[in-house]
Amino acid sequence: MNPITRLLTRLGKGMVESTGSRAYPVGPAIVEPYEERWGHDDSAYSPSEYLDYIATSNNVYTCVTKRANAMSALPIKVYKGKKKDSRKEVETGSLRNLLDSVNPWMTWDRLINLTEQYLCLSGEAFWFLERGRRGDQMPQEIWPVRPDMVRIVPDPVNFIRGFLLYPQTGGEPIAYTPDEVIWFPYPNPKDPYSGLAPLAAARLAADTASAAMKSNYGIFSNGTRLGGVISPPDNTSNITDAQAKELQLLFNKKLRGPDKTHALAVLAYAVKFQEWTMTPKDAEFLGALDLTLEEIARAFGIAPDLLGGSKRTYQNAPEARYAFWADTIMSEARFIQNVITERLVPMFGDEADSVEFDFSDVDAMRENEDAKWKREMEQINTGVLLRNEWRADKGMPDVEWGDVWWTSSTMTPISSGAIDLPESTQAPPALTEQDGVIVPEPRHHVRAVYGSDDHAALWKRYIRRIDPLERKFGEMCADLMRRQKRAVLAKLRQRSALSVREAAAVSDDPFDLARWNKTFRETSRPTYLSIVETVGQAALDDVKVSAAFDVLDPNVVRFIERSSQRFAREVNQTTWDKLRATLQEGVKSGESIDDLAARVEATMGERIRSSAETIARTETIAASTGGTLESWRQSGVVGGKEWNATLDERCRASHVEAHGQRVALDANFEVGGATGPGPGQMSDPSESVNCRCVVVPILDIDWEG
Repeated sequence: MNPITRLLTRLGKGMVESTGSRAYPVGPAIVEPYEERWGHDDSAYSPSEYLDYIATSNNVYTCVTKRANAMSALPIKVYKGKKKDSRKEVETGSLRNLLDSVNPWMTWDRLINLTEQYLCLSGEAFWFLERGRRGDQMPQEIWPVRPDMVRIVPDPVNFIRGFLLYPQTGGEPIAYTPDEVIWFPYPNPKDPYSGLAPLAAARLAADTASAAMKSNYGIFSNGTRLGGVISPPDNTSNITDAQAKELQLLFNKKLRGPDKTHALAVLAYAVKFQEWTMTPKDAEFLGALDLTLEEIARAFGIAPDLLGGSKRTYQNAPEARYAFWADTIMSEARFIQNVITERLVPMFGDEADSVEFDFSDVDAMRENEDAKWKREMEQINTGVLLRNEWRADKGMPDVEWGDVWWTSSTMTPISSGAIDLPESTQAPPALTEQDGVIVPEPRHHVRAVYGSDDHAALWKRYIRRIDPLERKFGEMCADLMRRQKRAVLAKLRQRSALSVREAAAVSDDPFDLARWNKTFRETSRPTYLSIVETVGQAALDDVKVSAAFDVLDPNVVRFIERSSQRFAREVNQTTWDKLRATLQEGVKSGESIDDLAARVEATMGERIRSSAETIARTETIAASTGGTLESWRQSGVVGGKEWNATLDERCRASHVEAHGQRVALDANFEVGGATGPGPGQMSDPSESVNCRCVVVPILDIDWEG
């Protein structure tokens, strides 16, 4: 036995395992006999009275509910795969279903809200899992339990032997194995079996604020007088006990209370009254409240600017919101999701590898992303950051023109002598010099006859360019619809413990239109940006203009924003109408919750299978047309545009008839009784849906000629 092993054994530090010549302690310490029987007493750091503070302290209530509401607003996603760039979201399965409906009486939102409240108040939270009688099945339900009802049974080898649940009604505790409980503890350097709550540090400030409020209440309830002393009028007389009681009763009856502030008291004999002159100003009431609010807010990781107060002007609210989400909620979400990943996810076998909270819909984080985007664009525009460097950081593929600095859309790319410009960025032979100005050589535009080899070549090139963009948009759209389906099903399952009649509320309002419009808009915006950027740069290359397409052009930004808003509004309204119609039909027929869920599955399944493809094709063509036209406007060399019809059997007769139609760059085509700037953007939706026609440029020298 080596000296370390001998020393640990002699001092009773628990069991050890030897590896070679070194020894490692396994358990934390010797377990007290009392704790082996009754569990570890953590009341020193998590006393049960901490839970009362949410009802007795306004400041604590404000901070705790703000954090809990923020956590419950975050969707949680399930992923398969350990690498972030290759993992896939898990849409179905036992784990996903459990998180969608944690138990018959509780939603995920409420579970995570209560979990965060317990963490803030007690420093720890417990989830008890329903795993069958033997406790070895996949978890079927999750139930949050008050921390003061749970005690941990320590183990000298495995750290935790089990958990004891003490019923509120008293009696013997109920034993649970470690695999039946998920424990969320805040780190506590003084006690490994007890969490350290923010309230533990903020308790004194909370008590001070409560005392100040009670004192102030007493002042006003007594008529703004703090009290005083009644004494004989001089040193030669006395007040009898009977007179003292009579005077006390008189003063309390006549002068005490907020409605007696200016009342008069008539005395039958002479006395002297000396009033205590302490005022609310003397007590620094407002100063005490401000100080305690700041102390409590700091303990809970919330900027006081978000909580109001006598000195808060909300001037720094945007920065405070971002700090709250980035510094407090993100770290809290990471802590909770890591515990779930390590303890709960493995119970479901190979279904998933991790869970993660989704911050994509948090406005405060997007506000910061907008500022970050502007900073990065300034770096790109000044040459500090190359476009391919920026794209690599975002996980996007390189573009052939991204390794040089583009000064503006009206100037040429700048590179060092060590960098060879890609062919697409070099001045093409079609450019010539006239009066010291580089201009395109005259190239007379010739219409491609419908069905000709020229037409086929043009259309195939366009399809090769647009197909990957369609697939990308389709995947994004289908993903949004799958998320929407899960939300509606979870809403139905929430009602399943009550009655079918309760499902009528879901049939009248299948999902929150405003929320999902926002989700669709925010999620689709980057996809629209990617499409417009890709086709915009390709359109510049088509007209041999050596420039970078400016995605920050106000016209481009407005087009992307309008497109994402229209997409979100129209798609969600159609889905909402379809779900409402089928669910109302089911409710009128007296169908069960399972039958109604099947209707949701069928309706959303059809939307995902067919509608998502149609929507993707229509929206991609519309975005492609918009990006192309904006690119040609930036080029300064395009004067007109020509409609080229789709070269397949599905092309509408009206679009074949429009083939070769020419209009000015900013003018509208007339196709099948509809008008619009190009394919996918016609005034009549029937002329835009599933359209795959294309516009081709007419250079200004040809247009004027």
